[in-house]
Amino acid sequence: MAGGLPRICLVSASGENVFFGEILEAFGDALREYGYSVDRSVDTFPAPADDLVCLVIPHEYVALVDPLAHPTPAQLKRTVAISTEQPGTPWFETAVEVAERAGAVVDINRLAAQEMNRRGIRADHIQLGYIPSWDVWKGEDKGEREYAMTFLGRHTQARAEAVARCVPALERRRAAIYMTETLRPHVAGSSYFLAGRRRSELFANSKVLMNVHQQKLPYLEWHRILSAVLNGCAVLSEHSLMTEPLTPGEHFISSRPEDLPLVLEAMLSDPDRTRAIRDRAYALVREEMPMAAAVEAWSVRSNAPTARRWTSGRWVRDPRRRCRRSCHIPSRGGRRGSTRRGSSWPPGGG
Repeated sequence: MAGGLPRICLVSASGENVFFGEILEAFGDALREYGYSVDRSVDTFPAPADDLVCLVIPHEYVALVDPLAHPTPAQLKRTVAISTEQPGTPWFETAVEVAERAGAVVDINRLAAQEMNRRGIRADHIQLGYIPSWDVWKGEDKGEREYAMTFLGRHTQARAEAVARCVPALERRRAAIYMTETLRPHVAGSSYFLAGRRRSELFANSKVLMNVHQQKLPYLEWHRILSAVLNGCAVLSEHSLMTEPLTPGEHFISSRPEDLPLVLEAMLSDPDRTRAIRDRAYALVREEMPMAAAVEAWSVRSNAPTARRWTSGRWVRDPRRRCRRSCHIPSRGGRRGSTRRGSSWPPGGG
């Protein structure tokens, strides 16, 4: 590679859930903005090359492709595994199995990154941030929003009951409720699962997103929350762990499950305060959490060659500044004592 930038390949499965494709593409967009050349490969890993690094969401890829298409040890050595799942789920365990053999590991879930490190796998936390393609609102209201409340998510009994309790607050108001099953992957263009621009446009036409956790672990569903924030939709969520840099009461409203109907009514009855909350959240993410800066921080941490850096809202030529809000680097390495995993660039390089 002779000190130049490696080529990047985003590896995915043709039948993958569309939201995992969105996360992978967000990394790709950030890397392009950072000066890398980014290609895609579907249902197969490209042949290893000294100037090539692959990015993959492992639990999704290995479950959906033929085992013959699983990465070889040589391919995994030059692969960044992007973990997206919560500890305690079978999908997280699949990600762990691949991460143990990958050249580098990043996780969009701070709790999961901590669990990876506890198990001896060096994993860096990269916070999802401002993704221009998710923002159709651009900070400009174009009229009254049609929906008072929107709910998107997999059906669970707790979620169904939470939505049902909010019916009195929604009397004489409109709501958009998409409660889906997960028996099969949700693909782009689904009539009952909103993704991409359709999801962004719904949030841009909604006043409040109500967020109820899928599992007992109170992890903030960042993918959904950010999509709402980037389209001017205020967030009302169950109490959550590790919401930083978003602050409850300042950037979103946090509540006990049983109090969600009362809090929703209060938010809808006080539009000025609700707009102030959503505006602060949007400004924070857009101005201080660019996704490209998060990837930059990790690249600098990993000694990656670089073309540019993000400073004061623009790109300049100096690779040594780190993003303060968007990337958390664990203070210790994995117990297995590997100095290469998570610490050299490209993955598998010397």
